[in-house]
Amino acid sequence: MELLLANDLNELERLSKSLETFAKKEGLDSAVAYKLLVCLDELVTNVISYGGPRSFEERTRVSVEVAQGKLHVCIEETGAAFNPLLREDPDITADIDSRGIGGLGILLVKKMMDCVEYERRGNRNVLRMTKNLVSEAKDGN
Repeated sequence: MELLLANDLNELERLSKSLETFAKKEGLDSAVAYKLLVCLDELVTNVISYGGPRSFEERTRVSVEVAQGKLHVCIEETGAAFNPLLREDPDITADIDSRGIGGLGILLVKKMMDCVEYERRGNRNVLRMTKNLVSEAKDGN
């Protein structure tokens, strides 16, 4: 599955519907489908909300595929260089009033996926995620 998304939060509904169709077609169990939706919703929301304005040609590309027992996800966009993996994880044990703002979404992504990698390729941010479907089926993580 590949989608080109405009820099508009209304695109999240199209993303969600496309992911639901993809999950059914690929036979993903509901736990994996949920994790995929949460991760992409969080990341695409951040790209649209904080990545700056983009022209029609600068759409965010989301690709998802199942190959060799793994779910492969890639998000590419032309925002300013930003590696979300370098951000320090929030202290989720701290009192809610003393926690800093932000960071919970990428923490969720790192917990829900088996591998998350970032690279800057030319003028594009590229974030790749992998979920091992075989281990997911065995232990339900």
